[in-house]
Amino acid sequence: MTEQVIEKKYEFRQLGAKDMFLMFNIISKIGLNEFATVFDNGGIVEVVKRMSEDEKASDSGAMVAVATVAMDIAHIILGNIGKCEDEIYKLLAQTSNLTVKEITAEGNAVMFLEMVIDFCKKDEFPAFFKAVSKLFK
Repeated sequence: MTEQVIEKKYEFRQLGAKDMFLMFNIISKIGLNEFATVFDNGGIVEVVKRMSEDEKASDSGAMVAVATVAMDIAHIILGNIGKCEDEIYKLLAQTSNLTVKEITAEGNAVMFLEMVIDFCKKDEFPAFFKAVSKLFK
Protein backbone atom coordinates (compact mmCIF):
# COMPACT_ATOMS: atom_id res chain seq x y z
CA MET A 1 0.00 0.00 0.00
CA THR A 2 1.42 3.38 -0.98
CA GLU A 3 1.22 6.37 1.29
CA GLN A 4 -0.74 9.31 -0.09
CA VAL A 5 1.32 12.51 -0.21
CA ILE A 6 -0.70 15.60 0.66
CA GLU A 7 0.42 18.89 -0.81
CA LYS A 8 0.38 21.53 1.91
CA LYS A 9 -1.55 24.48 0.59
CA TYR A 10 -1.21 26.39 3.81
CA GLU A 11 1.40 28.29 5.74
CA PHE A 12 1.17 29.39 9.33
CA ARG A 13 2.28 32.69 10.72
CA GLN A 14 3.72 33.03 14.20
CA LEU A 15 1.15 33.00 16.99
CA GLY A 16 0.28 36.39 18.41
CA ALA A 17 -1.63 37.90 21.29
CA LYS A 18 -4.89 38.02 19.30
CA ASP A 19 -4.77 34.22 18.92
CA MET A 20 -4.77 33.65 22.68
CA PHE A 21 -8.46 34.29 23.15
CA LEU A 22 -9.54 31.69 20.61
CA MET A 23 -7.08 29.24 22.10
CA PHE A 24 -8.47 29.90 25.60
CA ASN A 25 -12.00 29.22 24.31
CA ILE A 26 -10.86 25.96 22.73
CA ILE A 27 -9.02 24.84 25.86
CA SER A 28 -12.03 25.67 27.99
CA LYS A 29 -14.44 23.78 25.76
CA ILE A 30 -12.16 20.75 25.49
CA GLY A 31 -12.55 20.39 29.23
CA LEU A 32 -9.12 21.00 30.65
CA ASN A 33 -10.70 21.23 34.09
CA GLU A 34 -11.80 17.59 33.67
CA PHE A 35 -8.13 16.57 33.49
CA ALA A 36 -7.86 17.30 37.22
CA THR A 37 -10.19 14.37 37.95
CA VAL A 38 -7.85 12.09 35.99
CA PHE A 39 -4.85 13.12 38.08
CA ASP A 40 -6.78 13.16 41.36
CA ASN A 41 -7.26 9.42 40.96
CA GLY A 42 -5.70 7.79 44.03
CA GLY A 43 -4.35 4.90 41.95
CA ILE A 44 -1.90 7.18 40.16
CA VAL A 45 -0.60 8.56 43.43
CA GLU A 46 -0.17 4.99 44.72
CA VAL A 47 1.80 3.93 41.61
CA VAL A 48 4.12 6.91 41.94
CA LYS A 49 4.73 6.05 45.59
CA ARG A 50 5.48 2.40 44.71
CA MET A 51 7.84 3.47 41.95
CA SER A 52 9.87 5.54 44.37
CA GLU A 53 10.04 2.63 46.83
CA ASP A 54 10.74 -0.29 44.47
CA GLU A 55 11.39 0.53 40.84
CA LYS A 56 11.35 -3.06 39.50
CA ALA A 57 8.20 -4.16 41.31
CA SER A 58 6.16 -1.28 39.98
CA ASP A 59 7.13 -1.23 36.29
CA SER A 60 3.97 -3.01 35.11
CA GLY A 61 1.79 -1.01 37.50
CA ALA A 62 3.30 2.23 36.23
CA MET A 63 2.69 1.24 32.63
CA VAL A 64 -0.95 0.44 33.41
CA ALA A 65 -1.36 3.75 35.25
CA VAL A 66 0.18 5.74 32.39
CA ALA A 67 -1.98 3.94 29.83
CA THR A 68 -5.07 4.57 31.94
CA VAL A 69 -4.29 8.28 32.26
CA ALA A 70 -3.65 8.56 28.51
CA MET A 71 -6.95 6.83 27.73
CA ASP A 72 -8.84 9.03 30.20
CA ILE A 73 -7.35 12.19 28.67
CA ALA A 74 -8.10 10.99 25.13
CA HIS A 75 -11.68 10.25 26.21
CA ILE A 76 -12.09 13.77 27.61
CA ILE A 77 -10.65 15.40 24.48
CA LEU A 78 -12.65 13.28 22.03
CA GLY A 79 -15.81 13.73 24.08
CA ASN A 80 -15.52 17.52 24.01
CA ILE A 81 -13.73 18.37 20.74
CA GLY A 82 -17.01 18.80 18.87
CA LYS A 83 -17.95 21.66 21.21
CA CYS A 84 -15.13 23.78 19.80
CA GLU A 85 -15.29 22.86 16.12
CA ASP A 86 -16.04 26.41 14.93
CA GLU A 87 -13.27 27.88 17.08
CA ILE A 88 -10.73 25.38 15.70
CA TYR A 89 -11.65 26.25 12.10
CA LYS A 90 -11.47 29.96 12.92
CA LEU A 91 -8.09 29.64 14.68
CA LEU A 92 -6.58 27.69 11.79
CA ALA A 93 -7.89 30.26 9.30
CA GLN A 94 -6.79 33.19 11.45
CA THR A 95 -3.24 31.85 11.70
CA SER A 96 -2.83 30.59 8.13
CA ASN A 97 -3.26 31.75 4.57
CA LEU A 98 -6.54 29.81 4.17
CA THR A 99 -10.13 30.76 4.85
CA VAL A 100 -12.56 28.74 6.98
CA LYS A 101 -14.35 27.76 3.76
CA GLU A 102 -11.11 26.41 2.25
CA ILE A 103 -10.30 24.49 5.43
CA THR A 104 -13.75 22.92 5.68
CA ALA A 105 -14.16 22.16 1.97
CA GLU A 106 -15.46 18.69 1.21
CA GLY A 107 -12.69 16.21 0.67
CA ASN A 108 -10.16 18.12 2.76
CA ALA A 109 -10.28 15.87 5.84
CA VAL A 110 -6.68 14.72 5.47
CA MET A 111 -5.47 18.29 4.90
CA PHE A 112 -7.43 19.43 7.97
CA LEU A 113 -5.81 16.74 10.14
CA GLU A 114 -2.38 17.65 8.77
CA MET A 115 -3.09 21.30 9.58
CA VAL A 116 -4.03 20.50 13.16
CA ILE A 117 -0.88 18.40 13.59
CA ASP A 118 1.34 21.09 12.04
CA PHE A 119 -0.31 23.76 14.19
CA CYS A 120 0.40 21.76 17.35
CA LYS A 121 4.02 21.30 16.22
CA LYS A 122 4.61 25.03 15.85
CA ASP A 123 7.73 26.15 17.71
CA GLU A 124 5.84 28.62 19.89
CA PHE A 125 3.01 26.18 20.77
CA PRO A 126 4.74 24.58 23.81
CA ALA A 127 5.82 28.01 25.08
CA PHE A 128 2.21 29.18 24.91
CA PHE A 129 1.02 26.29 27.09
CA LYS A 130 3.90 26.77 29.49
CA ALA A 131 2.92 30.41 29.92
CA VAL A 132 -0.76 29.51 30.29
CA SER A 133 0.06 26.94 32.98
CA LYS A 134 1.57 29.75 35.07
CA LEU A 135 -1.93 31.24 35.33
CA PHE A 136 -3.03 28.19 37.31
CA LYS A 137 -0.15 28.10 39.82
